[in-house]
Amino acid sequence: MTAEGGAKRRVRFKTNKELPPAAEGIESPYDADARYRHKRDTTWTGYMVHVSETCEPTAPHLLTHVHTTAATVHEAQCTTPIQQALLDKELPPCEHFVDAAYMSAELLVHSRDEQGIILRGPTRPSQGWQMQVAGAYTFEQFTVDWEQQEVCCPQGKRTASW
Repeated sequence: MTAEGGAKRRVRFKTNKELPPAAEGIESPYDADARYRHKRDTTWTGYMVHVSETCEPTAPHLLTHVHTTAATVHEAQCTTPIQQALLDKELPPCEHFVDAAYMSAELLVHSRDEQGIILRGPTRPSQGWQMQVAGAYTFEQFTVDWEQQEVCCPQGKRTASW
C-alpha cells in the first residue's frame, strides 16, 4: 500500500484490546444495530425475540406479547420488562413459566412482590469453581436450619453468624 508522497504503509490489524466490546461491534453494514449471538449450537447476527403465549391446557395458545432486543441482551434482563408489558396490557399471567435463562433469585422475589406474578422455571446450573474441582463441596451437601439460622457443612461445622 502506498500513501501520498510515495511512502509505503503496512496494513495493521487491531489487537483485541483495541476492539470495541462485543455489544458495540458493528456486525452488518446493512443493519448497524444487529449484533452477533452464540447460544448453544446456534450462532447468528441480528436480534433476540422473546415470545409470550398463553398455555392453558383446555384453550388455544395465543401470543400475548413479543419483546425484541439486541442479540447481546441477556434473557434475564427481559423478564421484568416483559411482565410489565403484560401488566400494561391487562394480560398478566398468574404464573409466568420461563426457561432457565429468564430466572434468578432476584427475579423470583421481584416478580412476586412487585408484579404480583409467580415466576416458574428451572434454575440455571451452577458454574462455580466447585463444579470443576473433584471432591469440592456443592451447596446440596450443606444443611440449612432456617429456624436456628445456621448452616452446617459436610464436616459438621456450623456457621458462626447468619
